[in-house]
Amino acid sequence: MPFDPTRSGYYVLHIWGDVEPTLHGPYPDWHTQTIEAQNIRRADREDPPGGMFRVKYDPKDGVSISVFSGDELDDEGLSTAREEASAELYAAMKTCIKAGVDPLDAAQEVIDQLRHDVEQEVQEQQL
Repeated sequence: MPFDPTRSGYYVLHIWGDVEPTLHGPYPDWHTQTIEAQNIRRADREDPPGGMFRVKYDPKDGVSISVFSGDELDDEGLSTAREEASAELYAAMKTCIKAGVDPLDAAQEVIDQLRHDVEQEVQEQQL
């Protein structure tokens, strides 16, 4: 689909051979944008692969461009991170269930405590 300046969207800017820019998208959200960037990276047979950039466009706010992290585009890095996070989450949920605590309630308590800690830190920095 061609670029439509009246619609917000997420795009992938791929610089083939670090010379030729190609804009891919729009995609409905950042998650789809990341998956499509991974697909583009797999298809890029250049060595080293071309540059990959996140592009977000909003008619009111304009364009923002940022880089993808290596882990976002690296299949092995993504798999390892997911496996580690999944193992940690599994262990935490198992501990909660053994203790008779609802894992979702425990997660909400952690989120609430983190929010409190961050708000307190922000207030201290403003003093």
